[in-house]
Amino acid sequence: MRVLTIAVGLLVGVGLTLYSASVPAGERAEDSIPVHTEKMGITRDLTQTDRRADLPDGGRSCCGPVAISNSMFALATLGYPNLVPERASRDEAHWALARTLAGDGYTAAGSLRGANVSRMIRGANRYVTEQGYRASFAFQGWRTVAAEYRQGKYPEPLWIAENLEGPRAVWINIGWYRYEEATDTYDRQGGHWVTVVGCGIDADGNRDSNILIIYDPSPRSGYQRRADYVRWDRLDSGRLSGPGWVPNDPGMARGLLRLSGGLEINTRRGDTALLDGVLVMTLEPPVPPEPTSDGARTRQANRDHVAVRIDLD
Repeated sequence: MRVLTIAVGLLVGVGLTLYSASVPAGERAEDSIPVHTEKMGITRDLTQTDRRADLPDGGRSCCGPVAISNSMFALATLGYPNLVPERASRDEAHWALARTLAGDGYTAAGSLRGANVSRMIRGANRYVTEQGYRASFAFQGWRTVAAEYRQGKYPEPLWIAENLEGPRAVWINIGWYRYEEATDTYDRQGGHWVTVVGCGIDADGNRDSNILIIYDPSPRSGYQRRADYVRWDRLDSGRLSGPGWVPNDPGMARGLLRLSGGLEINTRRGDTALLDGVLVMTLEPPVPPEPTSDGARTRQANRDHVAVRIDLD
């Protein structure tokens, strides 16, 4: 694996919400998951194959950049207005933003048929930095990522919930698997990025700690904004298989979260959805613009700090 260091202005480790295992004795971590719905009304839900967006490859490989673009509207509402480009309408702004994030030098999802974790970080960080802000990143999951971002091999629902507060964005990487009962094996056939907008409550408004609320860029979830209330449960056995980069250690699947319920599964790629990873972006407080500038000097100052490590798979 080669490591490419790109000077794009990231302060690693600042503002991260770390997962805490401090749960009262006798209580499971998942029992203490709070309800979060505040991001639902301020996050947009673009369909990746919407022809009006004119995304590369017809948007078929652009779930990652679209998931990122959805969150930028919520963050703009929370005090980071430069994250939404100025266009004649919100739709046109969203299409332009998604095209930028899908491009080479960002996630490169259009030309490389999808985005891994490292390119999701690169794309989101480059865009945020260009708009004059600073971001930090953290990842839970088995997917490959630089060590400074990793917060654990297995995604934890409580960690996801904690990071839904404030100027943060949460994106999850779902793996499509075919399950072979005879060998207790989950064979990975593909993957998908979605935006997490809430948790802890079901579609009827009932308290349910085993629910994640997502906006899914896939056309399987429709072309209008739609919240999907996805149920999760934890695997207690199994191994993974698939391409060479998928770890196939015995028992590797134990502890992973299986997603069902309101999730629209890509049945062409599998019969089971597992939560392969969770990527969190945290924004630092915006730097006030200099009174005598148009913001360019402030944006440049934000670019000239630390570097992002990008692992090239």
